[in-house]
Amino acid sequence: MRRPTYSIESIGPKEAAVMLENNPHNRHLRPSWVAVLARRMKAGKWKETAEPIKFDGPGILLDGQHRLQAIITSGMTLEFIVVRGLNPDARFAMDTGAKRTGTDALVMDGFGGDARAVGAACNYLWRFLRYGGVNTDRAPDNEDIIQTFTEHPEIQESVEATKAARTKAIWGSHGLFAFCHYIFSRQDRDAADQFMAGLLSGIGLESSRDPIWILRDRLIHEATRQAKITTSYIAQLTFKAWAIWREGEERSQLRLRKRGEGIEKFPDIGPIPGISDKAELTW
Repeated sequence: MRRPTYSIESIGPKEAAVMLENNPHNRHLRPSWVAVLARRMKAGKWKETAEPIKFDGPGILLDGQHRLQAIITSGMTLEFIVVRGLNPDARFAMDTGAKRTGTDALVMDGFGGDARAVGAACNYLWRFLRYGGVNTDRAPDNEDIIQTFTEHPEIQESVEATKAARTKAIWGSHGLFAFCHYIFSRQDRDAADQFMAGLLSGIGLESSRDPIWILRDRLIHEATRQAKITTSYIAQLTFKAWAIWREGEERSQLRLRKRGEGIEKFPDIGPIPGISDKAELTW
């Protein structure tokens, strides 16, 4: 029986294109993941993990199409381990392990706190910094999560300040509310604490026209519904309630304009120290 061969090869766009020519039965290509890999390659952040590009005996590509397409997209030339001569059935055993998440990355990087909530909060913050919202198909990779936390370590304090979100009394994740608290605390930490205490626990709420009251009531109701509002919509409502509350205004309802003139994307809450000057916001 012929054994597989192993080699280290420099692969550039031309070589990658040739390798991709014999790729008839692979899974569907995910352009968003190709974009992530290409961005990492162009930024000089690509790390060889010893995971090879794999071909079977007849030369059909079994594993590596996203990396090869990213080589073409980025225009870079990088070294990869290449394995040839595998059994064709080997494709069915590939990529069946548990994928490392942003939470795993934080733990492996030595973080000892609530890695799940911090990782989720950093995910939302990364999206917000680059796209001005949290609803986007472009997701951060694990290195992005680590870098975001490194640049914004105070987000751990926001995770601590929003622990009441774990009770699930209202609809929304701990990481999402920690992200909101972090953004709000850049404007006013004491006010952010007060706002979240009211929203998550009902502390200090007295009037049904208080925007925090209205938002909390909506999210309590959403927690009992089968068809719930999206994470992005929760974030937008929370930002809007924050802006209204800081102005000292009252409302009878809280909603976003999604049709017609004046469609609201992500509410503008004003300058955010340490954020607005870095973010590529699209309000």
